[in-house]
Formats: sequence, C-alpha cells, structure tokens
Amino acid sequence: MKRSLWIGCFILLIAGGALSATPYVRSWFHERLPFLGINGPQKQEQNPSAVDARVSIPLVNIDLPRSGEASILQSQNSTGGSEGEVRLAQALLPVPQPGTGPLGSLREARSPEGVTLPKFAPPIPGGPIARLAQSGGIGAVPREGVEVPPASSSGRILIPQASLIFKRDIPLAAPVDGIIMKLNADDGVSVKAGEPLVIIDSRIAEAEVKVQTQELEQAKLKANDNSSELFAEAAYEVAKVDFARSNELSAKGSESDSDNEKKGLELKKAGLQIKVAKIESAKNQAAVGVAEAKLDAAFVQVGLRTMNAPFDGLVYEVNRRQFEFVRTGDPIFRLTDMTQLKVQGQAQTTVPPNQLLNSKAKITIEIAPGVTKVVEGVVGHVSPKTMKVANVYAVWVEIANEQLPDGQFLLRGGMNASMEILLTR
Repeated sequence: MKRSLWIGCFILLIAGGALSATPYVRSWFHERLPFLGINGPQKQEQNPSAVDARVSIPLVNIDLPRSGEASILQSQNSTGGSEGEVRLAQALLPVPQPGTGPLGSLREARSPEGVTLPKFAPPIPGGPIARLAQSGGIGAVPREGVEVPPASSSGRILIPQASLIFKRDIPLAAPVDGIIMKLNADDGVSVKAGEPLVIIDSRIAEAEVKVQTQELEQAKLKANDNSSELFAEAAYEVAKVDFARSNELSAKGSESDSDNEKKGLELKKAGLQIKVAKIESAKNQAAVGVAEAKLDAAFVQVGLRTMNAPFDGLVYEVNRRQFEFVRTGDPIFRLTDMTQLKVQGQAQTTVPPNQLLNSKAKITIEIAPGVTKVVEGVVGHVSPKTMKVANVYAVWVEIANEQLPDGQFLLRGGMNASMEILLTR
C-alpha cells in the first residue's frame, strides 16, 4: 500500500512539472493563482507616457574626410542606439559653428520619430576622448611632415620648437699617458684663457729635452768644423804643383810617363777630396737642423703635459682627480664659453633657403615654467641640405648670454625656445 502511494506521488510530480513547463499552462496558472509566483515576481506596468525616448534615437556614424570637416550620416539601423553610444559619437565630433557646415545644420535635427537630438558638445578637456583625439586616434586629422608651420604670406616663419646650445662647449681630454700631478679645476670654477688647469707627470719629457739639447750642441760643433774642407783644398794645391813639375821633367826625359800619370791621378784625387769635404760639411749643417727639430719635439712633449684653458669659460663634469693615471684620450672635464649661444631649430619654408640667411629673428626662451625671455638675433646658418622632409632646413641664430649682477649667466644650454624669422628679402 505504501509503495503504491509513493509511486502515485512521483507520477503526479512528473506530470505537474511537464504542465508547468508549457508556456500556456504557466500563463493559465499565473492568471488564476498569481500568489504561486510561477512566472516570477510581478512586474509593474510601464507608463506609456514615460517611454524612454532613447529607443527612437538612431545611431550615427562619424565620417571625417581628409579636409577635416566632419559629417554625420544616419545609420542603416534605426534601432538599438543607446544614450552612451550617441554621447560617445557626439564627444568625438569637433564643435561646429552655428549655422555653418553639416554639423551646424544638424544642431536642431530631429529623428524620424520626432525626438529632438541632443546638441553636440565638445569632449571634456583632458578626458579620455580628448586625449584619444590629440594622440591621433578617432577623429584626429593625421599630421604630415614636421610640426613646423610654413612661411606665411606676411613673410614670417614660425619655429615653435627650438633649443639652446653653447657655441663653444668642448671636452678636454688627456693628450698623453701619465699621472695627473696637479688639477687646478673643479666643477663650477670660472677660468681665464691660458690658465694652467692640468699638469701631467713630465719628468721623462724634461729628461728628453736635456738629451736633445746636448745632441744639438754636438751637431753645431761638427757643422762649425771646416778643417776637413781646408785640408782637402791644401792637398789639392800640393798635388797641382807636383803634377806641373812632373810635366816639366817628363818633357826633358828626366821622369817616366808612368810617374807623370800617377801625379795626374793624385791631382784628380785631391780635387775629389774637396768635394767630399764640402758634402760632409753640408751634412753637419743638416744635422744641426735635425737636432733642433728633435729638441722642439721634446719641448712639445713637455708642453702637452700642461693643459691650459683655450678660452675663458666655466669648468664642469670633472671626472678625474689628482694623482690619477690617465691614458691618451681619457676625458678629464668639459669647458664651456657661457657668453655665446646658438638657438637651433627646423624651418619649413616656401621661399628659397638663401632668403633665410641674415634675416632677423625674434626668439622667445623658456627660462622656467611661466618665465620667458625675448631676445633678437640674426640667422647665421642655414643647412646646405634639407632634412628628411622636403623644404625643411636646420637653422641657427647666434645670441649673446646675459650676465647677472652676481656674475652668473641667465641662459643655459638645453633650454627650450621658439623662433620667429622675419624675411628681409
């Protein structure tokens, strides 16, 4: 009996589940027995007057032609556009002028359903859409060439990005191997032209000077000794007299012909001895010149071990210390002339480049954030060839630095600047 009861209940459960799964049956039960919650919680009826107008707003596509003028095209799909999509499309569009262009005419456009489209608004400054447009993303007009505006019709060329470099800024490196015996320079020290800054061990070079000095003295003594030449000339005179007497005796028959020929050969030999003596004298004179050149080279070696300032300037980037061993070419410090600078930039121009040279330039230098300095100069150089972009030339303007009352200089290398070139032709 119990078993039959359990089987009957199981059959009823299966039948009830199948009936409830049928949509018609579930709807019938929901209408008559709503408290059972067969179709889930009851939904409140939506007020027809409060229907969200967003369903009637069509999607819009943005098309930015190369000219930069945006146009709005109605999408093929007139449904499914959400408010976020429309706002995203609006944010990507530039702000139109009232009544001008397709955007101006669509400011008060209406959808086919009669719902007014929201007015277009610019993207939030600094927002993600604005950053996307600035970085060349959606809605950005691609840039061509360099970021330098071409010459305007008024004869002005603007260079928004330029930089300052020192006219004379050189590294001073060790000219020879050796130990730094003295270092009279440190970072930030101002020096004068000709002032000794570095002295490298010169003991060997000074010893070489002494050796070459002695060799020069010996060469001079040999060059001044003409005894060999005098002796050769005297021997020639003796041989000449003997040969003349031999000719007289040979004519009388008192001397044989063979002896007479020997006297003639002795005379020729004496003449050759004079030539040899003169050649030796010339060699001695040349040896004096060689000895002098060697002595000069020894003095140069001594001079190389004393590094003097080539011009007035400021010492910086000192990376060697006293008693440190250096090799030829090792950098010791840098020296810069603080009085003269160059402002370098790239000019894109539609006029011949020769018209840029010697033109006046107005330069605005950014000394610090919000602090600028305006100076004037003249274009002193135009590159002989264009950059990687046609009609773009590297130019520089030389300017003088401003020295402050405390002795410091206002302008520094690496500062940013902008240039305005005024064409004079």
